[in-house]
Amino acid sequence: MQDLEGIVSRTEIDFGGGNTATVIVIDSTCVNHSSVHQGIAFWVKHRLVGTPSWAVGQIHSFDGRTRFARRYKVIVDTHGFESEVEPDWTSFKKTERVQELFKKTTARIIEV
Repeated sequence: MQDLEGIVSRTEIDFGGGNTATVIVIDSTCVNHSSVHQGIAFWVKHRLVGTPSWAVGQIHSFDGRTRFARRYKVIVDTHGFESEVEPDWTSFKKTERVQELFKKTTARIIEV
């Protein structure tokens, strides 16, 4: 995570009790990656949950056609949310803690 290229913003969100999320915004014009990975990628302890998308649960969906979406990638690396992940790692469980995670990360992405 420390060696990622093109980082334009890195913000820590503390949820208390050892639960944190690091919201990392990457300028894809500074890295050589395909646009197939564009979107918001949620990780739990450096492991991807589901697939990157501009949809964030039921809280907010970003339009993938916007200039921001075409240019930037977002990684949300969480700690303390292991019990909130479905057994097959395809998504998060629908819990209040996950809704709070989605709400706070969406607010941070909107700020950027």
